[in-house]
Amino acid sequence: MNGMRGMSAMARAVPMTNGSTTSRPRSPKESKPRRKWLKSLSDRIVTAALLVGLVCCLYGVIRPDQAESATGATPVVVYTVQPGDTLWDYASSITPADGDVNETVDTLVRINNLDSVSLRPGQRLLVPER
Repeated sequence: MNGMRGMSAMARAVPMTNGSTTSRPRSPKESKPRRKWLKSLSDRIVTAALLVGLVCCLYGVIRPDQAESATGATPVVVYTVQPGDTLWDYASSITPADGDVNETVDTLVRINNLDSVSLRPGQRLLVPER
């Protein structure tokens, strides 16, 4: 019986002209099950989808950001730090009465590329004109 099952798996019924059927062995191409082909196709589709997703993610990481800048040059004055000056005190002295000192400090830090709010006597600060 085992021999028959093995034979039937590898053989295919072929109709004869007299109405009966006979078995002939399948060719190696015909023996590949359709499920295996579909699995291979679905694996390729999943792989392609993952690659597209990866490319999209990488594009999001490496694409250049758009520069945001003022439309024109900002006029500045140069202030030389005096002994005893602090950034907060100086920012307070140049901030308009209705302005926020915190914003002025942030602006001074950004314009002058300061690593900290500590100042040294003789240090020169670029200060936007008001």
